Amino acid sequence: EEVQYKVIKVKKNFAIGKLMNVKTASPDRVTPPCDYYQQCGGCQLQHLSYRAQLEMKRKQVINLFHHKVST
Repeated sequence: EEVQYKVIKVKKNFAIGKLMNVKTASPDRVTPPCDYYQQCGGCQLQHLSYRAQLEMKRKQVINLFHHKVST
């Protein structure tokens, strides 16, 4: 995706930002089903299709195992 964002906080190894505008949306972007999605922040992946959520989680697990085996 192509987005506009504002950096909120900078840490040693990462930064936190706030989404200001989605310029070009991913084909996997959907309307979050929860009315409180924008305010709450508890369900951070609701803007992704279910298929895309599963794929993202699968890649994270593979990456974690790969990192653990490599060290």
